[in-house]
Amino acid sequence: MAESDAASAEALLEAAVAKHSAGRLTEAAEFYSRFLDLEPQHAGALHLMGMARFALGDLDRAEDGIRAAIEIAPDNADFHANLGVVLKNKAEYRDAIACFSMALALKPDFPDCLNNMASTYLLLGQTSDAEDTLRNLLATRPDYADGLNNLGVVLLGKQEFEEARALFDRALEIRPAHIDARINLARLLVRTSDYGAAADEYGVVVRQGGASASVLRDYCNALTKGGDIEAAWRIGQQANEEAPGNADTIVTLGNVRQAAKMQDEAEALYLQALEIDPANVRATNNLGTICMQRGDERTALKHFLAALNGDPDFVEAIFNAGTALQQLGDMHESERYYLEALARRSDLPRAYRYLAEIYRTEGRDQERIEILDRWLAAFPESATASHLRAACETGHAPARASDDYIREEFDDFADTFDATLEKLEYKTPTLMDALIQKHVDGVVGDILDAGCGTGLCGPFLRTRCKRLVGVDLSTNMLERAEKRGDYDELIAGELVDFMRTHPKSFDLIVATDTLVYFGALDECLAAARETLRPEGLFAFSVEVLDDEMDDGYRLAGSGRYAHEVPYVQESLESAGFDVAAIERAVLRLESNKPVNGLLVIGSL
Repeated sequence: MAESDAASAEALLEAAVAKHSAGRLTEAAEFYSRFLDLEPQHAGALHLMGMARFALGDLDRAEDGIRAAIEIAPDNADFHANLGVVLKNKAEYRDAIACFSMALALKPDFPDCLNNMASTYLLLGQTSDAEDTLRNLLATRPDYADGLNNLGVVLLGKQEFEEARALFDRALEIRPAHIDARINLARLLVRTSDYGAAADEYGVVVRQGGASASVLRDYCNALTKGGDIEAAWRIGQQANEEAPGNADTIVTLGNVRQAAKMQDEAEALYLQALEIDPANVRATNNLGTICMQRGDERTALKHFLAALNGDPDFVEAIFNAGTALQQLGDMHESERYYLEALARRSDLPRAYRYLAEIYRTEGRDQERIEILDRWLAAFPESATASHLRAACETGHAPARASDDYIREEFDDFADTFDATLEKLEYKTPTLMDALIQKHVDGVVGDILDAGCGTGLCGPFLRTRCKRLVGVDLSTNMLERAEKRGDYDELIAGELVDFMRTHPKSFDLIVATDTLVYFGALDECLAAARETLRPEGLFAFSVEVLDDEMDDGYRLAGSGRYAHEVPYVQESLESAGFDVAAIERAVLRLESNKPVNGLLVIGSL
């Protein structure tokens, strides 16, 4: 090549590299091509042209260029590694792995290559290989942020949340602007129900410039689950502006409306999403959840099964199909769906809860113990799992259910509480009203509805007092009680503490299906005596125990306590009450069998 031609070629290559660095990729590829017309065997230029074509999305020509470079310089590890990246993007995963392996044989300490190999293993579903590769990478490069993030993703998929959290945190410590690591941390926080913290992380992502429609949808979802409905709607609208007419975004907005109990608007949005994308399984599944809330389990099941026809691995729809089948009384099929959901994801507490209930009602005691043990293994801190596991033991039961158990149980149960009790022919409020009529003349001053729940006793108590106060541990139940409009005040708190701190404040206390979560009654009765005024009354219900127990009560498999009649009488008298009434009654049905209880009034 003449000296002038060499100078010209060198200038072309310099120009190509400069344009490549500046992101002017089309011009860079043109200059690489002109250079290669002069020096066709220049491996570096072939490789760089291939990478420019890759960045432009021209994967076939990118592959051709890098393969040509490798033919000339077969010992260049970078060339093999980048060919692997191109093949990975062409979904030729096994060929990509072969390229990464060749690069690592040439240069074993090659962190980018190890990281890309691991991500390719994930695309192949070879999770163990991906994890091994990433752990090998981090053994020599412990501060490699991308490797930390990717190993966190692997462990998140395995539901090893604690180590995954530590990896994401470390990646962000090294590189605070690592948007992928922050998004993955936010996803982990959603999976572990820390919705407020997840929303905070998504907020940082948006401020760092990562506000894609997908991220905004996830941000909206975290806000919705955390109960910040107004902010969720605002972010959902922002996602819709980012990518107008996207079906997944419309579904996300529907979820916000559903969380706000605006079912008709939610339904309209889900139907709108299906007009855009008839195969959208999330919209189909969520139409099913609306049907469940309306008590139409058969139509709900059709929607859930249609969603599963579109995506057989859709865990939420699998679980939802189980709940519909359980409500329809098909316990065998319901069990199958719950087990299938848990086989895919072990972090589904309600699946364990509902399976335990199926096994209890069918008398399958060993299977009930096994599923509760699995639940505790997945969620060691679960108060509900611990309480129900204690109910399986024949020894001495705890003196009362824990506050955490009651919160967990009823916060989860609040949406379907009234409808479920209606199906169980729940009669306690009506029976209690009739009993109180016999012992209360006219209107009293102040009534406390202790453990008021959704306020089922509110309508009849409202007519009997000047002031009605409700107290309950479950904030979700209190939200529903508030909508009834019967209460002057609703307080989230533990009822014994509340009564102790409000001496001589009430004329009547009513506790329907509240003392069933107390075994020993002495503490509650003593607090009731403190909060009642002279001549006050305490009206309550318990489930009756006809067997003799040393303690006078037993924790049943349902998680509720049953009490012997003599124990109830003695406890009242020991607390300073006279037994004004104690009547047997059928409180409701359970598994189509009557639940026998006591309606009791103690007077001062």
